[in-house]
Parts: sequence; structure tokens; C-alpha cells
Amino acid sequence: MLVDKVHDVDCVIPVHLYGQCVDISKLLHLNIPIIEDCAQAHGANVNGQHVGTRGTIGCFSFYPGKNLGALGDAGACITNDECLSIKMKQYASLGSPKNDRYAHISDGINSRMDGIQGLLLCEKLKHLNEWTEDRIRVGEIYRSGSDFPKRSSVGKDVYHVFYTLQGDRDEYIKFMNNNGVQRVFITPQPYQTWNVSKSFTPIVKMRDYFVNHVLVCQCFHT
Repeated sequence: MLVDKVHDVDCVIPVHLYGQCVDISKLLHLNIPIIEDCAQAHGANVNGQHVGTRGTIGCFSFYPGKNLGALGDAGACITNDECLSIKMKQYASLGSPKNDRYAHISDGINSRMDGIQGLLLCEKLKHLNEWTEDRIRVGEIYRSGSDFPKRSSVGKDVYHVFYTLQGDRDEYIKFMNNNGVQRVFITPQPYQTWNVSKSFTPIVKMRDYFVNHVLVCQCFHT
């Protein structure tokens, strides 16, 4: 197992990708911070425990295209660590503590979520469970026609999107479009080839095959 080979690691960031759940139970025994990327997994849970609540920090995106989306850019981090909570709030507020916005006592950025975004999200949150069930229904329809590669069987899959590998992508997209599915996306190139990441990203086996054959279909709620 990978967890048996981990040395000199500052933290681990498991990604609950496409709405699927990562089993982080073995990671918890590493005694290092676990930062859960839950950007595509609102509502996903393992044995009733929501993703983002088992690690040290859970990170959620509220970008409009997410399962729970705001009107514009927005997001949130959650934690049970009071010290980390204070530090994250401070960092998001130009390094200022809660009781004095003019005292910049640490590094920081301007990353406060607008109140209007929070208001909308609170209203949309009331419908998240219903919308999630709609996503699952649509995702299962996709799976009935193509179940390769198989999705994770860990926890509750909330189907942010449905992904599949197809030998002839153009033919698949044409077929989907002819059957009323217009939102089909492809990955143009692997991120390991981007100039910004070439110096520190290892070569990933099968990356070119995956990028040349993967398709992503939306599972919007109705």
C-alpha cells in the first residue's frame, strides 16, 4: 500500500473527484495533516459521515458549476481545529484578526465571500439533497450504457459529473448530441505538459491514453 511507503510528507490531499468518495481511513493513521478536497463532492459521505469532516481540513468550492454553486466565485474551508479556523479566517482577511481589520499581523489575501453569495447558498442548500438525488438518477442512466472505468464504490457517490473512456470520442459525442445530450467535455491536454508544472510533476503512466479517450458528461439536476 502507498501509505506504507510515505516518508517526509507534510500533508496529504485526497481528492473526492467527480463526486466520488476517497477512503481516507488508512491515511488517518499517518499522523500527518489530511486536507480533503471536496470541491466536487457536496453531499457525499462514507457511512453517514460527510466528506471533509474526517480530515484536518475540508475544502469546498461554490463555483457556479459545482453541486452547490453560488452566483460567482466562492468557497469555504471547514475544520474542528479552533487554531486552524482562526488562522484561515485571518488569512482570508488580509491577515487581520476578527476584532481589528486594520491590524495585519500575518500574511493574507482578500478572500472573503460576499454576503450575497452566502445568502444564495443558504437558500440553495435547502434543495441540495433533492438535486443530489436527481444527479444520481442521471448518473446511473449514463452508467447503464457505459461503466468503464468503474466509479468508486466507497460511500455515497453524488455524481458531480459522469466520466467515461471511449475509443472514438468524436463518434460518442455525436451520438450523445443526437440524443439530446449537449454538454460533453474533453480534456485537451494533460496538466503535466503545462509549462507551469513541468519542473515538479512526474510522468504519470497511461496519462496520454486517458487524456485522449476521456469524456465528461454533466449530471445537472432538473
